[in-house]
Amino acid sequence: MNHSFSPNYNCILLENFKLFHIHKFPSIRKDFGIYIKTIITNL
Repeated sequence: MNHSFSPNYNCILLENFKLFHIHKFPSIRKDFGIYIKTIITNL
């Protein structure tokens, strides 16, 4: 694996990263909300 990434490769990587965040973030927030509720309930 060479470390001289082409700009095109970086662009694809960035797009995948954005897509990952757009799709992942809401579910993380939902899970976090459930986690907080569980802690509060157990106090």
